[in-house]
Amino acid sequence: MRFKAVIAALSALLGLACLDAFAQTDSTVLKIIAENHEIVARKTGVAKVYPHEFRIGAGDWFFDTVAFPDTPHRPYSMYTPRMTYVEQRNHSFLPHIFAEYNWTPDNKWSFGLMLDFFGFKWENVTYNGGSDDPVSVEPADCYNYAVMGHVRYNWYRKSETWRVYSALHLGVDINTGSEIDMYGKQTELGLAFSPTLLGVQYGYGHFFASAELGSHFAFKDALNLYSALSKIITVSAGVRF
Repeated sequence: MRFKAVIAALSALLGLACLDAFAQTDSTVLKIIAENHEIVARKTGVAKVYPHEFRIGAGDWFFDTVAFPDTPHRPYSMYTPRMTYVEQRNHSFLPHIFAEYNWTPDNKWSFGLMLDFFGFKWENVTYNGGSDDPVSVEPADCYNYAVMGHVRYNWYRKSETWRVYSALHLGVDINTGSEIDMYGKQTELGLAFSPTLLGVQYGYGHFFASAELGSHFAFKDALNLYSALSKIITVSAGVRF
């Protein structure tokens, strides 16, 4: 009986030892699998997704420099006396300055809101016919504010490092300045839209920079065109989270 009891005890101890060995083996295997998954994730470049972006940037003012040149000076001493003539001189232009919020719910589509500002200044130089001496020189200005919603299509977004996209912005333009129209108004509301033909974005962590090719249009009607070929090239930088 004692011999059988000893045999039973030894069998129980051996069984526990085997179970402990198996448990340690399983733990080691699971640890190796987890480490391998971590190594594969690092190698394949799995990156964190940032759905929210905020950026500020600037664009060129090509249209303004072409559409609003200085008035050529004329020999007003040879013009009809008692007639008044006005020249627009010394134009200076501000670039398009904009701020944008962008929300990207998936890999293809993005939505957001943009605020855009641009304008220019000049001098109105008044002459009387029969004299080349200016009667008065008065400063003048014109500013445009646009509020536009947008939709963006991401052509390429395999990771958060590079992104290639196109976009369309559409909204309201507010034209204001020193000029007064025939109704005595200085502020006019119009349509603003801005297509982005191609945009490229490079990001690192929470920060990114982008460059775009497109244009900005702002007008009230056929006779009141405020922008058509401005903002052809833009650059911007921002944060994402």
